[in-house]
Amino acid sequence: MAKTYTIRCKEINSDMNGVFTFNNARLEAPGLLVGEKAEISLLYGKDKGKAAVEKILEPSPDRVEPLCPVYGSCGGCKLMHTSYENQLRIKTDVVRKLLSSFGEVQDCVGVEGEPYHYRNKIHSTLSVSKKGKIISGLYKETSHNVVNTSSCAIENENASEIMKTVRKFMSDCKLAPFNEDTGKGTLRHVLFRTSAKGDVLVVLVSGNRIFPEKNKLASLIAQKHPCVKSVTVNYNLKKTSAVLGDKEEVLYGNGYVTDEMCGITFRISGKSFYQVNTPLAEKIYLNAITKAGIDANDTVLDAYCGIGTIACIAAKLSNAKDVVGVELNETAVADAEENSKLAGLKNVSFINEDAGDYLYAAIGAGIHYSCIIMDPPRSGASEQFINAVLKMKPEKLIYISCNPVTLARDLKKLTLKEYKASYIRPYDMFPQTSGIETVCLLNRLSGLRSDSVRKS
Repeated sequence: MAKTYTIRCKEINSDMNGVFTFNNARLEAPGLLVGEKAEISLLYGKDKGKAAVEKILEPSPDRVEPLCPVYGSCGGCKLMHTSYENQLRIKTDVVRKLLSSFGEVQDCVGVEGEPYHYRNKIHSTLSVSKKGKIISGLYKETSHNVVNTSSCAIENENASEIMKTVRKFMSDCKLAPFNEDTGKGTLRHVLFRTSAKGDVLVVLVSGNRIFPEKNKLASLIAQKHPCVKSVTVNYNLKKTSAVLGDKEEVLYGNGYVTDEMCGITFRISGKSFYQVNTPLAEKIYLNAITKAGIDANDTVLDAYCGIGTIACIAAKLSNAKDVVGVELNETAVADAEENSKLAGLKNVSFINEDAGDYLYAAIGAGIHYSCIIMDPPRSGASEQFINAVLKMKPEKLIYISCNPVTLARDLKKLTLKEYKASYIRPYDMFPQTSGIETVCLLNRLSGLRSDSVRKS
């Protein structure tokens, strides 16, 4: 039995692990809350600096019983063991520790109602248990072992029912899930995209080119689950951690679902980037556009624009003179163009290009944007893009981040000489998890330029 030590948790870090001091060193352990006294055992090797909680000796008054039976095994949630009010406090504190040097950080905005079953994008991986039973769920944290999950407290509930149909079909037809090591089997993942009105797109991800049962499975899903409006098959033949491959085929329906945000209808396909929590995304976009004061005199660039959600909303709500969305994903750009047409917007257009490359080209062409909206991936904005922003010097920057650590890194560069943060606020886009969405509005220190109108 591992040797145990008694410690007291001092704070929560950005990974939502409890932090404590041991032998003058800062260590961390998952599942601890501030103020709790616990027995821990030290971990070594690749987990050096971390500890396992063996027993809670003095629980926090904010500790609650998790709703999920596989909580702690599945890597999806990190905060289900504490009250939702405390989750918001924890996330506010995390962002304040990282960003308060740039400006005042307001309290985290939470969801209205119960903070469960909010995810409109669901990804389930298929595998086989030791007893030979087909299972599905998420990978155990830091591993490729699937944790069998019959239902999930944060996912859309329709997805769980559809996965039951998929697992039974595979079992009845003796279809083996795709095995990454042997390259044998068929289905490796099932992806779901859902709308607020309950429509579902099902994406069957095959690890092999040959999937003879695909049409039969698609028909069964559509027959048993009227909420399903489309089924596609995606072929991911690479040995990769990426869920989706390049080739896709529509088996039923039109290959997408539609959802409404801020009064605009958006077409969402399997590869589209669309925020997983629609009500919170609406709050973020409305607040960001309002706080930035975008109006009819502004020319706006929406970098990393995905399917054009922010660009279309900014174009409609602010009546900006010109809004341009830039996105590297070709499928997303096609969706964005269709979305702007559906909304009847004449002041927005989209470009299929890397955001950094485009911005440098725009500068070379004498184009200036008065406002740049950036919503990069978790890795943050590229150095090239940050340098291009600093060279163009837009009057306003809206930075929407899903990772406060990389946001802090990028703000350090942006606020060194040119910009000052006037609004910083976290939003709980991902209740129960370690995820935090943060909106930061930056204004140029030297004030407005006289040439703030985009040249054509």
